[in-house]
Amino acid sequence: MDILLIEPPHVILKGGVTDRGYNLGLTSLAAYLRTNGVETAVLTSDLLIEPPPTNILKDPLSLIVPGWLRISTAELATRQQDVARIVDEPDHVIWRNLSDVIIKTKPRAVGISYLTPMAGIVKKVVSLVKSINSDIKVVVGSYHPTFHPEEILRNPEIDFVVIGEGEIPLLSLVQEIKRDSPKWEIVPSIYYRSNDGQIRSTSPADRVADLDSLPFPARDLVMYSDYDFYRVHPVITARGCPYKCSFCADVKVLVW
Repeated sequence: MDILLIEPPHVILKGGVTDRGYNLGLTSLAAYLRTNGVETAVLTSDLLIEPPPTNILKDPLSLIVPGWLRISTAELATRQQDVARIVDEPDHVIWRNLSDVIIKTKPRAVGISYLTPMAGIVKKVVSLVKSINSDIKVVVGSYHPTFHPEEILRNPEIDFVVIGEGEIPLLSLVQEIKRDSPKWEIVPSIYYRSNDGQIRSTSPADRVADLDSLPFPARDLVMYSDYDFYRVHPVITARGCPYKCSFCADVKVLVW
């Protein structure tokens, strides 16, 4: 496989159950990559272990109010402590199952969706990948890396950061990874380390001008997803926003 796109485990680590079986951003990237000849798959890591008994998917309130808004602050703190404990537990079932997937798929690269609250979990996933095969290229993207690319690359186990929209730079990056003599400097919108260990960046990629030119999200490339189990299926109708709220990351990530 050329690249395995991974959404790290997070909801399941807090004792919850994800209300959807796939990451829409990753399935959209997978569709674009496949259309351009890249062998890929999407892994929602929350699906790698059996969820706890819950009626959240039968609760109409769950469709409009996230679960974390319906529990106490103390309960939230306890669940965060559970996450930290699991991250430090090398033999936990989630890490064993994730290792099995990486060993089975044998990807040249993994692409990891990286949100700020998941920093510790992402670091664990990255270390797991490199412990299996240090030659696997680790690529991270999404909001947190876009804002802090140089900080991210201080982790020597992360090879590349993709900035902003992922379709064009990720395709170019995977194509270079597959070459015997890759030229990272020609890949747009990435941060990487040069041979002398210095962090380098490349010029921004062109934005996708016509969203209708993109293929529909490749839900068929999601591993271990039972669509009948979920009541919520996300859609993308636009990118960017006409407003510029100071607290919103879209101002920088999805400028339109």
